[in-house]
Amino acid sequence: MSIHSGAVAIRGVDVETGEILWNATARFTRQVPGSPEDLLMKLTCQALATAWGFRPPGGQAIPSQSMCAADKPIAPDSP
Repeated sequence: MSIHSGAVAIRGVDVETGEILWNATARFTRQVPGSPEDLLMKLTCQALATAWGFRPPGGQAIPSQSMCAADKPIAPDSP
């Protein structure tokens, strides 16, 4: 089994206007075992969960088996 580290940056863009609708990043802060494909999938799930409000932004310790699990979006900040 290989050991990898990585990061992803994603964004949703309105293709008609070019407006960026949302963006997020995710990275492993240490090297983790697994294939590059598995690492990319887990990081992408984490970034999407953050961008879509299922997880708050910021550093979080999330076990790899729970990386793509999300129950419901978090409540938006009150004005």
